[in-house]
Amino acid sequence: ELSSRLIDGERAPPQSRRSAHAAARAWTALAAELGDPRGIFDFAYMMQFGVGGEANASRAEELYRQLLREGDWAGRVAALSGLALHHLRPYFMR
Repeated sequence: ELSSRLIDGERAPPQSRRSAHAAARAWTALAAELGDPRGIFDFAYMMQFGVGGEANASRAEELYRQLLREGDWAGRVAALSGLALHHLRPYFMR
C-alpha cells in the first residue's frame, strides 16, 4: 500500500519522483522479506522494470517463482502474469 502511494506521486518533479521510487522500493523490499504476497509481487515488478533502482530480471523471476510456491491464489495468478510478461516482453520489444 505504501509503495503504491509513493509511486503515485508521478506529478512531482523528476528528482522527487526518483527519491519516492527509491523509498517505495525499500519499503516494498521489507514487505517482501517479511513474506507478504503483495510485497513479493510488487518487489518482483520493481526489480523486473527497474522501478526505484537497477533492474534485475533474474531476481524478479526468482521472486515470481517464490510467489508461485508460497503465495495465496491471488499471488499465484499475479506471479504467472509477471512471469508471462517477463518471457513475452522480448517478443514484443523487437
